[in-house]
Amino acid sequence: MSEEVFVPEPAQLDAQDRAPSPPSVRGFMCKIDWDYELGEASGGTRVYASITDLKRRHASWEQCGIVEVMVTFVDELPRADK
Repeated sequence: MSEEVFVPEPAQLDAQDRAPSPPSVRGFMCKIDWDYELGEASGGTRVYASITDLKRRHASWEQCGIVEVMVTFVDELPRADK
């Protein structure tokens, strides 16, 4: 009989137990979202991990255009459960 191993979700880990966040992550966005939505859209704005992913999920990419972006980690905010 094998014993179950508990693996906590990332939100259950204390800050010192989590892997450090990379300082910046490269991504791709629809150019229209970049020009008009980033920082303004109440529902957020999507950043895709690859150009292929963006093209697969954003049907109007040819009309909108694509921009490469860097998302930079600034600070981790306190969670509501703390």
